[in-house]
Amino acid sequence: MKTLLLASTAAVAFAGAASATVELSGSAEAWINENAGTTWGSTVSLDFSASQELNNGWTASVTIGAEMDNWGSSTLTHGNIALTDGTTSIEAGDFDNGAAWGAVGDAMDFQSAGFSEVAFGGARVSTTIGGVGIAATYSTSGDVEVGATATLGSVGLTFGYDMTNFGLGLSTSVGGVDVAAQIYNGTAWGLALGYTVGSVELGFATGDTTGWAVSAGYSADPFSVGVTYYFDASWELTLGYAAGDLSAEVNLDSATNWDASVDYAAGAFTVGATINSANDMGVDVGYDLGNDMMAYAGMRQGTDAEMYAALEIDFGNGASGYVSYSDTGAGDANTTVDYAHEYMQGVTLGMAFDF
Repeated sequence: MKTLLLASTAAVAFAGAASATVELSGSAEAWINENAGTTWGSTVSLDFSASQELNNGWTASVTIGAEMDNWGSSTLTHGNIALTDGTTSIEAGDFDNGAAWGAVGDAMDFQSAGFSEVAFGGARVSTTIGGVGIAATYSTSGDVEVGATATLGSVGLTFGYDMTNFGLGLSTSVGGVDVAAQIYNGTAWGLALGYTVGSVELGFATGDTTGWAVSAGYSADPFSVGVTYYFDASWELTLGYAAGDLSAEVNLDSATNWDASVDYAAGAFTVGATINSANDMGVDVGYDLGNDMMAYAGMRQGTDAEMYAALEIDFGNGASGYVSYSDTGAGDANTTVDYAHEYMQGVTLGMAFDF
């Protein structure tokens, strides 16, 4: 990230203060790929932000993000302009969620309904009055939401309303038992309890769907175990081991599904292996060659039969390069397999830069 201090004569958009802080960050990548033909490609991502302290105690700020693929036209990914005095903020632009979800959050486990997190463009106003945080949002499609949060002693309270639905949330601790509850429109509700004693963690969750689950976890280095039992007699079990450079985990459930993974690191060498009940198997290997060079290789067998090998070089100051070969079966990237590293189908030579 690059930070600049500009004199106010240059920051005419923020007149009335001594200086503006401007930050620019981003990344760029270009590559040539050989896979049944030669193709060139590139991606550029930029994030710009600027802020200015005004004479009246407020601060004006702006953030803008843009992306460009294959040196074509750019796309604005997000933008926001705001005024704040440390207590009150007035903003316009792009937001990840409305005020109601921002206060109350998602529906809890076994709760039939709740607020949804929806990104939108519009405006947001927030402030704090008497220790109560209050926010309101308005989207360009006409949606209005309000939210509030407060803490009374050891009790946290939340409220959300979107002009149609309302929600209330509560969190506290009673006698060492952590309690979280939520109610939505007076009918949908969820409740979660948690209790920790020594190395043992206990949990319980239920809601208006009539379902429930109890859980227990125990850890004593290097071992850990966790189990969850559900109202329909189904269950899930996790076993873990972690000591030094070796870690392993096994997950299984009452439907006879299971998966296992092992990771090991020793000096310049790292390896990870996975296998599951569908007979999918995978191995990822890394080796530090020195001089800021890393070699990687991996394969998958089972539902997907794929492999890759690559050499990556770190040139310092955010610059890097790579050459790779990947056989993914189809497509230009590994989209169905969780590789430790993902490379384009075929042979690729690329350069990348972060700043």
